[in-house]
Amino acid sequence: KVNLMDTTYDQLSTLMQQAGSNITQINASWKAVEYWRKSDQELTWDNLKKSTVNKSKEKIKGFAIGTYQTLKKVAYL
Repeated sequence: KVNLMDTTYDQLSTLMQQAGSNITQINASWKAVEYWRKSDQELTWDNLKKSTVNKSKEKIKGFAIGTYQTLKKVAYL
């Protein structure tokens, strides 16, 4: 597992590919992680989950609940 607070795209991509994610899912996951790292809010699992909700202002295109669950399998906070 990698720490989402300081992982790189390459590290996350490798683990997500091994877990069966495609490039679209990997890129969406990375965008969600970057969004919460850079925002005035904090990078938490609850905040990342908000990025899966279609009507949420924090929605990240391509980042759905299945991708979120894969991310939880390969990373920690």
